[in-house]
Amino acid sequence: MEKDKFKIIKGRTHWLLTVRSYKKRHNIDAYSLKHWRLGNKGDWVLSDDEMVVQILGKGTIESKSGKSQEYIRTVCGSYMTAGKKKMYGQIAESIYTFSGIDGHKNFLERKELNPREIMFARYIALGEDSVDSYLKSFKTDDRKYASNRSGQLLRTERVQKMVKEELKQILEEEGVSANWIVEKFKQVADLADRDTDVLRSLESLAKMSGMFDTGAEKQQLTVWGGFSPEQLDSVKDEQLVAHGESEN
Repeated sequence: MEKDKFKIIKGRTHWLLTVRSYKKRHNIDAYSLKHWRLGNKGDWVLSDDEMVVQILGKGTIESKSGKSQEYIRTVCGSYMTAGKKKMYGQIAESIYTFSGIDGHKNFLERKELNPREIMFARYIALGEDSVDSYLKSFKTDDRKYASNRSGQLLRTERVQKMVKEELKQILEEEGVSANWIVEKFKQVADLADRDTDVLRSLESLAKMSGMFDTGAEKQQLTVWGGFSPEQLDSVKDEQLVAHGESEN
């Protein structure tokens, strides 16, 4: 049995009702209701499965061919009045899209990467600037848009995971394995006076390689861009000699 449903939009509650509930609430014969394709803004209309919904907006959009097309917006989503798609009594995730899907929410929560996001993550792992990485991976030359979008991408779990995996692979190719980092940490710990610069670099490499899963990986995505091949070599080649001791 169908039940009444509602969606709160901008602080207001909008209802999707059964015919029985509509009659009870409005004391009006529901059989006088129009089909949703014939309604106007503010009208209560019937969906294709005979639920009652209010038209919250009505307007026109221009198709690719330049033809003006009429649409309506309800808690069930947006629909073209002359289209073939039917409207059923289901609350839409987003009322502002014709698919009913919240595109931004899907963008943030999606688990699988698309090919362009994979390319973006690989550029980031190689130390590229986030905006340049986006411009190289996606079809846009708008730096402001790329800056905003790249920031959003770097906050998604799927991109963070991909960058982390790419960083780990790059570090291993450079000879910076987990075992190597542990060995260097041990050398530093054995010294009477720690070499703080090398220690800081080792900690960054350890976080990037996934040894410390503390949530700091997000910061390391940007830190990685600061390590040149020469700097990596200097960390790997560092003798870790305590201050005051002779290297001879």
